[in-house]
Amino acid sequence: MYSIIYLSLSVIVIVFVFYLIYSIRLKEKRRKGMELIRLNFKVNINMNILFAVSFLILSILMIYILYGAISKSYVPFKGKYIDSFFQIFDDAYINSLREYFLNNNMVGQLLVTVQYLMDIPQHVFLAVFMISFSIFYFYVGFKQNIIYEDGIFINSTLHKWDGILGFDWGELHEKENKAYYDLTVNLPKLYDLNVDKKLRINAEDRDKIDEILVANIVKA
Repeated sequence: MYSIIYLSLSVIVIVFVFYLIYSIRLKEKRRKGMELIRLNFKVNINMNILFAVSFLILSILMIYILYGAISKSYVPFKGKYIDSFFQIFDDAYINSLREYFLNNNMVGQLLVTVQYLMDIPQHVFLAVFMISFSIFYFYVGFKQNIIYEDGIFINSTLHKWDGILGFDWGELHEKENKAYYDLTVNLPKLYDLNVDKKLRINAEDRDKIDEILVANIVKA
């Protein structure tokens, strides 16, 4: 039963993540005619990138743990008791193995089977979960920020003009023959937490973007 549950959860996570990505792409496609300017393509180091890296590291760790669990259980049984890796999700077959080992006093094989049944489906689910959300956050983090007629699209979230409190320009920076300004978009606090968005704007785009921000945020 647990194997089927974890397999179902894995499928749900994959479908959910790809649904989120599809919905973002669909919303962006529908708003294409409302686009005013795309912000610099160079990716800002944002929380989404940090989340993506964290999930990636955890997924690598989980794959390593999964490999260890498979080595201890699947490999010794392969060819003798188990013919396919996907049999770990066949509860009826695994339970029949457990009953066989129990009835024949095969204690060592019984312990391996119980551990196998408990650990591997769970580790597979956790690995799928980590990898899926790593893909999602990398996708969101690498999305180009866009200013539309009715708001700013930052990391795949649209912040409408009437929900933006203000903005602040930072100093001019020059790095690797690139000049850019820091731009802070002020948003309402969420449960007393600061959720302002900090962006890097190409120096040549500053005046045009400032004109758009002044025209919309000051009026709002």
